Amino acid sequence: MNTGIDLKKAAQIGIFGFIIWVIPFGVAFCFLTDSGTMSIDKIALNTFLLLITTIIEVILTALYLTKLKDNFVKESIWLGLSWVALNWLLDIIVWVPLAKLNYIEYFTDIGLRYLTIPMITIMAGFILQKSRT
Repeated sequence: MNTGIDLKKAAQIGIFGFIIWVIPFGVAFCFLTDSGTMSIDKIALNTFLLLITTIIEVILTALYLTKLKDNFVKESIWLGLSWVALNWLLDIIVWVPLAKLNYIEYFTDIGLRYLTIPMITIMAGFILQKSRT
């Protein structure tokens, strides 16, 4: 029975999305004190984590999209939205309680930064679509 869902592709999206989350999480965890505060300036940490996330995301976006033969834009939209949703979910489950953040503080300080994920994946999808037509 064909459900229309490519499980191999879905697993790869999930694994890549987890990698995008876990590496910056590990880095941030290194700066978390026992009391739940950061040992370095919050703005500096958030900027550093955004750079790390972006580098990882660009690499994984390229790895994922360049293996496709077509539907680059559609796939890139799905990819970006899946990754941002997964990263928000993991942060809400793990990071928000660990860092003792409220949801408003989380989304204004960290959560909105994840919107760079679909921006980059979608842009990459349009570039690939244009270059292969």
